[in-house]
Amino acid sequence: MLGGATNLTGIGIIGQMTGITFSFNDWLKVGLPFVIILLPVLALFLIFAFDVRKDNGTVDVSVVRKKYENLGPMSKGEKMTATLFLAVVAAMITRVWWGKYIPVINDTMIAVIGIMLFMVTPVDLKKGEMLLDAKTAFANFPAPVALLVGSSLALGNAMAVCGVTDWIATLLSVFNGIPSMILVIIMATLAAIVSEFCTNQVVVAAFLPIMYSFSNAMNMNPLILMVTVTVSASFAFALPSGTPPTAIAMSTGEIELVEMIKYGFLFKLIAILLFIPVFYFITLGLFKLGA
Repeated sequence: MLGGATNLTGIGIIGQMTGITFSFNDWLKVGLPFVIILLPVLALFLIFAFDVRKDNGTVDVSVVRKKYENLGPMSKGEKMTATLFLAVVAAMITRVWWGKYIPVINDTMIAVIGIMLFMVTPVDLKKGEMLLDAKTAFANFPAPVALLVGSSLALGNAMAVCGVTDWIATLLSVFNGIPSMILVIIMATLAAIVSEFCTNQVVVAAFLPIMYSFSNAMNMNPLILMVTVTVSASFAFALPSGTPPTAIAMSTGEIELVEMIKYGFLFKLIAILLFIPVFYFITLGLFKLGA
């Protein structure tokens, strides 16, 4: 849920259109299996793709070690920040047990309370130094991300209200009779490819209302295709326009565009191929999502 704006947009639109609210733990069941499986696969892919095994000590790891040593021990403020952050995450994870005693609270409220605690917890009370001061908080507030999330939700709702999603769903009637697994493969591939040419968050905002109407027309549980698009839209590895991390990596000048396209599309293919068994046997099977 906290991993990116794509998750927030997807969860928000799913909640708006289906009335189903994902808690921190619910989305953990969706995203964590992909992280656990895709990370080591990506590491192995990069090792073999760039033949790191033949490095023979040419990579100077002492630079990284020196940077780490220069950090020194954690300061009081750093320790307090880490403790409070872990406490907020723990509160979200454990809400499934204690939340029934405070039914009005949700993950959003926990996050807001956490921010407030950061701003009132003193590091040095005599100097009036807090973990987070208002000036720093507002100066670094990601307004573009907040506006993008809000506008994405508004766009999705507008498409549904105006009947655009229903109209597009009728165009997708050519898929009538196709098994749900094939539909998942098609939509995952489509979302993963389109997300290379525009921000993946926009892909989620545009696709999810359509998936909702299309699923209803096909008598499918809308969660299946909506979660499929939300997750697979993050498989944007080949072009800098797909997602901020790829743009940042490209801006370093250390990566050639040809390399990014070549290896990015290869790993995109691997991610899509792994998506199907993970989604069906873990997300839908083990955790009974949408059952």
